[in-house]
Amino acid sequence: MLQANDNVPHIIVNSGSYIGLPLNAVFLQAHRCGCYGLALQTASQHVFVDSNKIGDLTTLYALIEQYQIPIYTVLAKPYHYSLFALEGSLHWNASLSYYINVLNLASSLGAKSVCFGLDGAYYDKPMAFQHRCLIDRLRHLNEAANTRSLRIDLRIDKTSPFQFDTIESVFSTLNLLPCDIGLLITQGVLQTEDHSLSAWLQTFASRIVAVEISDLSGAIQKRIPQVATMHNLQLLLSPSTAAVRNAPEKLMEIEVQNLKHEIQR
Repeated sequence: MLQANDNVPHIIVNSGSYIGLPLNAVFLQAHRCGCYGLALQTASQHVFVDSNKIGDLTTLYALIEQYQIPIYTVLAKPYHYSLFALEGSLHWNASLSYYINVLNLASSLGAKSVCFGLDGAYYDKPMAFQHRCLIDRLRHLNEAANTRSLRIDLRIDKTSPFQFDTIESVFSTLNLLPCDIGLLITQGVLQTEDHSLSAWLQTFASRIVAVEISDLSGAIQKRIPQVATMHNLQLLLSPSTAAVRNAPEKLMEIEVQNLKHEIQR
């Protein structure tokens, strides 16, 4: 077992950004950089899970033990599964099985939460219908998560046709959901003063658990790291795969060190 590094409690790394690296290299570099933990994306290059089964986790258990890097959360990669699939359809049955398997994976790894995005919404279905579907599915999955001592987090971004990226739209939905469901706010929704991190925190202080940073220099300019750490939020480093491609280990080192500098000064 390696000695624990000088970790900063707020910094976690998205394994999905480093999909070109073997998982053992991701753990090694995260340890060297002093990351608090990993957000494990359900990408088959690192861990296999689908609607039928969970792949062998022996190597993953060994890496967690060797490097003392915990899995903070599991990021459920959407593939073609959807929280909006029609009830009773093969699509929904497969989606539900996948989501339950992801919860089982997170539980077995000792993670705190599972994070779901709102991918797969329909362009040709009424928004009110899809909203009811989402509320029903999240309530069901939240019950399943509670039995596994997990929290469900929703990833708030601008990529879904289901318009769930403003304070107003999120507020109206969260009022209908259990109070223990958290929010992972992506940097892309923090681009205006009306939707700054401070503005989101004024409305959802008890719900927001992490901020996902895809462009560190832009986040620093908006003081996102400082505001996040003042409120004890996790900072999820998620550089684009294009940015990572040429020198992934070096990029992680540079970004973590720059982020440490910002939150410690």
